[in-house]
Amino acid sequence: MPHCAEGPAAAGAPRPETLGDKAARLRSKPTLTAHSHLERLEELARVRRAFQRVTEGAADAIARGFHDAKQRKRSGDARTILHLTLECVGRLGGGKALQVVKAGIAGGVKVADPSTGAFFKIAEDTVGIYKGSSVMADKAAKHELAMLTHLHEADAARLLTVPLASCVDVTVRDAAGRPERVYRVQGFSRHAVGCDTLRVGSSDGGKTTHVCAALDDVAEELAAGLHLAPSLKAPSSGLFTRHEYRRVRGVRDPDGFPRMGPATDALLESVGAGRHAAESSGVCAAVEAEHGVVLDPLRPVHAEHSATVARDAGGVPCRLPFDVELHALPWGEVVLLDTHRLCIPDVTGGGAAAGGQVAVVWAAALGTPSGADGEDGRTAVDASASSSSSSPVLRVVGLPEGGSADAALATLAAREAGLLTGGTAPAWIEVELGPLASCCGVAVMQSSDGAIRVLLPRPGQFWRAVHLTALFRPEAAAVLQEAGAEPVSPDAVMAGGRDAAGLAKGRLVAAGGVLLGTDNVGRAADAVQEHLVACWRSGQGDDVASCRMERGEYDAALGLLERCRDVQASSLGEEHPSYAQTLYTMAQCWIDTGKYDAALDLLERCRGIYASSLGEEHPSFASTSYTMAQCLRARGKCDAALTLLERCRDIYASSLGEEHPTFAGTLSAMALCLNEKGMYDAALDLLERCKDIQASSLGEEHPAFADTLYALAQSRMAKGEYGVARKVLEQCRDIRASSLGEEHPSFSRTLAMMSQCRLAQGEHDAALEVLVRCKEIQALSLGKEHPSFANTLYTMAQCRMAKGEHDAALDLLGRCRDIYASSVGEEHPSFANTLFTTAQCRMHKGEYVAALDLLTRCSVIFAKSLGELHPHSQQSQRLLDRCQRKVETGVRSLPS
Repeated sequence: MPHCAEGPAAAGAPRPETLGDKAARLRSKPTLTAHSHLERLEELARVRRAFQRVTEGAADAIARGFHDAKQRKRSGDARTILHLTLECVGRLGGGKALQVVKAGIAGGVKVADPSTGAFFKIAEDTVGIYKGSSVMADKAAKHELAMLTHLHEADAARLLTVPLASCVDVTVRDAAGRPERVYRVQGFSRHAVGCDTLRVGSSDGGKTTHVCAALDDVAEELAAGLHLAPSLKAPSSGLFTRHEYRRVRGVRDPDGFPRMGPATDALLESVGAGRHAAESSGVCAAVEAEHGVVLDPLRPVHAEHSATVARDAGGVPCRLPFDVELHALPWGEVVLLDTHRLCIPDVTGGGAAAGGQVAVVWAAALGTPSGADGEDGRTAVDASASSSSSSPVLRVVGLPEGGSADAALATLAAREAGLLTGGTAPAWIEVELGPLASCCGVAVMQSSDGAIRVLLPRPGQFWRAVHLTALFRPEAAAVLQEAGAEPVSPDAVMAGGRDAAGLAKGRLVAAGGVLLGTDNVGRAADAVQEHLVACWRSGQGDDVASCRMERGEYDAALGLLERCRDVQASSLGEEHPSYAQTLYTMAQCWIDTGKYDAALDLLERCRGIYASSLGEEHPSFASTSYTMAQCLRARGKCDAALTLLERCRDIYASSLGEEHPTFAGTLSAMALCLNEKGMYDAALDLLERCKDIQASSLGEEHPAFADTLYALAQSRMAKGEYGVARKVLEQCRDIRASSLGEEHPSFSRTLAMMSQCRLAQGEHDAALEVLVRCKEIQALSLGKEHPSFANTLYTMAQCRMAKGEHDAALDLLGRCRDIYASSVGEEHPSFANTLFTTAQCRMHKGEYVAALDLLTRCSVIFAKSLGELHPHSQQSQRLLDRCQRKVETGVRSLPS
C-alpha cells in the first residue's frame, strides 16, 4: 500500500487544492463536446507535467539520502535502512520537510512530503521480492507509471480517484563527478487512505482479502475496461473481511431544505414532500417505493459501515488482482492504488533457453582445416564461413530443441552457424561479465582457445517476480478486446490464482499469442515505421532525444542524453567521437532552453574531442564550431560568432566544396550575424550567394531553399522593406506547402513571419487572421505547450497592444509566459521577453509599480542569459529606468 492516511485539517480551515485534487476534479468534469473533452485531457496533461516538476527536487534529495544510507549500512551501521534514510535525507538541502514512513510490503523505501501533498517510493528491492535486482524493481515502477497514466484518460476509471504519478531517474555522483548509481524515484499525489479505508483488495501480501458489495460495480467497470477476469486467488489465512453499507433514513427535518418562499413550499407540497408532513406521500412516496431510493429532500440519509471477518466472500467476486486496492473515503471518494498489477502478464518471460530463442555467434576466421579440433588443439572454424581470413564472423541463429546446458547450447549454436563441421564439440568456458551478469539475462560461452564466442539467453536469470515485472503495457487490453480474446486474470501466473483445469493460465497463454502474434506485431511494426518516417522527414530518424526536443520535452530529452552519455563514457571512453556527438545534442538542448553558457561549455569539450580524434579539418569539428557561433550570436557576441563561422566556411570549402549545401548554410548563418550588426546589404549579398548554391545543388523546391528565402525576408524587414519581404515570404510559403505540407511547423513559422510584416505595416486585423491559422497548425503539429505556440500567442499580443486592447494582450501574454515557464524555463530569454512586453502593457495602463517588478525580473534574466551588453539587456534597463522615474515622481502618463 503506497499511501498513508493524513491527519484531518483543523476545523474551519479550508484545505488548499493540491495538484492531486485538481486532477481528480478534472477527471470528473463533465464534457458535452469533443472539443471540451480534448481541452480537459490537455489540462490533465498539464497538471501531470506540473506534478513532475514539483516532485523533481524532493526526488533528488530522497535518492541522495537513500544512497548515503546504503553506504552507511554497508559500513556496519546496525540501524535499519529506513532509520538511516530518514537521518540522511534530513541532512540534505530541501530534505528537512520529508518524512520516511513505513507502509505496505513492497515498493522499497517510502517518503512523504507534507508540503506538496506528494508521496515517494524508491524502486529498490529492500525485502527480497526481486532477489536483490534493482533492474526488476525499476521495471515494476515503470509499469505502475504506465498504468496510472493510462487510467487518467480511461473511461473505465471515471468513478475512481487515480493518484497523479511521476518518475524521476536521479544519478548520484561521487566527489569527482563520476556517476555511482542511478535511482528511480516514483512520486504520487497523497490521499487520506489507510487501513481503516481499505474496502477491496489486500494490503498484507494476500494474507487477508477485503471485499465490498457496494464497490462491486466500480470494480466490475474497471475490470471490463482492462479486459480482466475475476481473480481465483484466495487469502492465505482463509479469511475475508466483508465490508457492508446500510442506508440509514433519518427523521424528516422541516428545516432540512432551504426556505425560499411560498412558491417553493407549494412545489414541495405538490410532489408529496410537504414541509410539515410527518411522512412523504404522493409522487415522492411512489418513486421511493418503486426504486428503493430516498427522494424526500427533507429526510437526511447516511450510510452506516460495518466490517465482518468470515471464511468466505459472501458471494462478492474478486474482480481485480488480489493486491489492487480500493479505498472508500468518508466523503464518497474511491481511491485506486497498486495499479501496476492491473497490467496483463507476459507468460512467455522466464522460459527455458532452448526452443524459440536465438543466440549470437562470433568467430575469428582462422582458416584452419575443417574438423572438430586443429592440430594444435585449437577449435577448427569452417573456412566457408568467411570469404577472408581477416574478417570475423557474426551471426544470429535459432536455438534448436534438445539442448539445456550452456555448453550444449553453445555447440548447437556454433553448428547452426556453420562454424563447426566435425563430430567433437569444443571445450567451453563461461566469460565473466562483471557486475552486470546478475541482471542482464545472458551468458557468454567461449571456446577454450578463444576462437568462438556464443551469447546465450538466460531468461530465468533475468526475470524476478514475473507477476510484477513481465507485464504488457495497458494498451494490450484494447488489442485483446478487438481480437475477441477471453478476459484474463493477472493472478493466474501465481500458484494460488490458478484453477485445477489450468483454464485461467491457458487464457493468459492465448492472450500472449494474440499480442505477440504476427498480425499484431505487423500492426506495431507499421506504426513504428510511420513514426520513423515522420522523424526521418524532420532529419531525426535515429535520434529519440532529438524527437523529444522537437516536441519541446527538453527535460525528458536531457534525461535520455545523460543516461546515453554515462553509458558511452563507461563503454567507449570520453574521447570517442560518439561521446562527443551526445555532448553536442545535449548542447542543442541547452540552447533551446536558453542556457547558452552551459551549451558553450559542452561544445568546447565536444570540439576538443573532435580535434584530437578526427582533426580540425573534419566536418564534425566545423559543425560544432557552427553551433558555438549560434550560441555566441544569441548572446549578442556577433564578432566572435563571425570569427568561428569564417573558420567553418573555410573547413567546409576545403572538405566539401563551395557548391555544397552545408557551405551555403554557413553563409546563411554569417548573414544572420551581419543582420544583428546592422550590416543588411552585406547580409543580403551572402544570402543571394547561398540561394544560388542551393538552387543548383538542391533545387528551388527544396525546404533548405525556402529557409534561405525566410532569412532573406528577415533582412528585408530589418531594412524596412516590408513589401519586398512579403513577396519573398509568399514564395517561401508556397515551397514549404508543396514540400512539407500546410500542417508542418515550418509552414506555420512562415505564416508567423508574414503576420509580423503586416503588423509592422499597421495591418493589425490582417495579421491576427494569419496568426489564428498559424496557431491552429501549431496546436495540431506541436501541441499547445510548445514554445512555438507561445511565440504565436506573443505576436498576437503585440497585435492587440497595437490596437489598444491591453487587457486582451495581457491575457495572451499570461498564457505565453506559462508555456515558456513549463517548456524552456523561467531563465530563458523568451520568458524575459514576455515579461518585458507585459511591462510595456502595464505602463500603457498606468500600472507603473506592477511594470517595475516585471522589468526588474526581466533585466536580471537578460543579463544572466545574454550578458549586460546585449541589446535586449540594454533596452530592458532603459525602460526600467524610465519606469522607476515614473514611480518616483508619481506621474501616470502613458509611455511614448
